[in-house]
Amino acid sequence: MKKTLATLLIAGTFVSTSATETEHKHFYIAPKWIHTYGETYHNEKGDCGNGIGLDIGYYLGEGFSVEIDATYEKTTVRAIEEESIEREDVKYLTTSFAMTYTYPLTHNIGPFLKVGYEYEREKIADETKHNTGWIYAVGVEYELNEEFKLMIEYEKSTIDGPKGDMLAAGIVYSFDL
Repeated sequence: MKKTLATLLIAGTFVSTSATETEHKHFYIAPKWIHTYGETYHNEKGDCGNGIGLDIGYYLGEGFSVEIDATYEKTTVRAIEEESIEREDVKYLTTSFAMTYTYPLTHNIGPFLKVGYEYEREKIADETKHNTGWIYAVGVEYELNEEFKLMIEYEKSTIDGPKGDMLAAGIVYSFDL
C-alpha cells in the first residue's frame, strides 16, 4: 500500500510538472519604443532622443530568461569647441546579451531585473565609434493574457557618452515553436 501511494504521489508530481511546463510559452519577442535622456560627456552635450528596439528571449524557468536585443536610436549632440557650438545628428546601433529575472508579484504584475553586456556603434557625421560595456535595467511587466504582456524598463549602461540612460516601453509576445 505504501509503495502504491508513493508511486501515485511521484507520478502525480511528474504529471503536474509536465502539464505546467507545456502550458508555459518558452520563447518571446518584444518590440519596443525607446527614449534616451542625453548626457554631458567631455565637450559633448547629448539631447533627448528616440528609437526602436527588439528583444528576443527564451524563458529558462523559475523567473529567469536570457535574451538578445537590438536597438536603434537617433539624437542630436552639441559639441562645444572653444568659442563655437557644432550640432550633429547621431545614430546609435546597439546589441546586447542579457539575463533577466522576473518576480511574480501578483498574477498579472512582475517586476524584473536585467544584467547584460552590450556592443554599441555610434555614428556622428563621417566618424564611427565602437564601444562595449555592461547594462543594468529594472522594469515591470503587466500580463494581459498567456501570450501578451505590456512592459516598461529603465536601463543604465557603463558606456560613457552623450546618449545617456534609456527608457523603453513595449509589448512582449510569448510563443512556442
